[in-house]
Order: sequence, then structure tokens, then C-alpha cells
Amino acid sequence: LLHVLSMFVKDPVLAKDDDARKCMKIVEDKLNGQNPFAVLKEDIGRNATLRRESLQEPIYKLVDRVRGDNEMWKRDKLNAFEQVDALLHIATSRDILARAYNGWRPYA
Repeated sequence: LLHVLSMFVKDPVLAKDDDARKCMKIVEDKLNGQNPFAVLKEDIGRNATLRRESLQEPIYKLVDRVRGDNEMWKRDKLNAFEQVDALLHIATSRDILARAYNGWRPYA
């Protein structure tokens, strides 16, 4: 998968401002078992709108609250099953679902 994605890094038309390299690093981290909570926090940190509106810290706290005290989810690396458990926990958390965009229509 990383080999296929590497063409985006090597193509000068597609690789602008190192965006392709950043995307490759994100994919590589996810495939190497990086904790989904850490990936989510990194995504929040890269979001310019959240930075501009000073919303990063409250969202970081929300992610930490969703993670809770589960020792498994505090580790840096997780196996595939643990990653799936963490992703399902994030996706079904009432704290996060309650703050979803109200115009979102998953049924459409």
C-alpha cells in the first residue's frame, strides 16, 4: 500500500507543499499500529480552523475523556484488534456523537 501511495510523493504535480509526504506519514503510522487516539489528536493539531478559533484544547480534552482510563488505549502502539476496538469506541462515543454536525445525514 505504501509503495502505491509513494507515487503521490514523487509526482511534482501532486506533491505540493509536502502535503503528499505528510499524508504518507499518516498512512504509515496507522499501518504501523499507532494509537487511534494519538492519530486523532494529531489531526486536530493540523486543523487550521481549530487553531484559528482556539478550539484545539477543548477538543483534546474531549478526546482524552473519551479515551478514559483504559490502560490499553494509553499505549503508543496497538495491534490491529486493539486499533479496531479503539476506533469503534471513538465512533460510538456519545460525547463525540452529541457534537457531530447537525446537518450530517449518514442515511442520505
